[in-house]
Amino acid sequence: MRTICLGQILIFDVSLIHNNVVEYYERMKTMLNLNELIIDPRSVGKKLFLVAVKPAYNYVNGHRASDEVVGFKYEIAMPEHHMEKINVRIDGDCQMKEPDSFQEVALEGLTLSLYWTPNGHQVKATANKIRPVANK
Repeated sequence: MRTICLGQILIFDVSLIHNNVVEYYERMKTMLNLNELIIDPRSVGKKLFLVAVKPAYNYVNGHRASDEVVGFKYEIAMPEHHMEKINVRIDGDCQMKEPDSFQEVALEGLTLSLYWTPNGHQVKATANKIRPVANK
């Protein structure tokens, strides 16, 4: 055991500090990384309404990489969440045009996860396909 004396006030065991730092980093390895969290897509609700359609671009470090359109963002309103909206990105060609009013839709292959920005965590939503729901 090594002890260090700093003046006449502080005496501490260097091995205890080392052990605490090692324990801290071991605990950090097992903590949940929110960026790896996958959200159950059923949590958005059963009914979804398409509100708007906008082009999607690739971003690198928060900046648009180019003006090339790589897909489309579909703004979806969720009635089961007080009409809160989420943008769902689908790469490739535009699958639906922007409706004149809310249009009920279904999403296939919906994946929800979190990512961090300086403004806090945000929800990332992607899907493979969007299609209109037939009126009954």
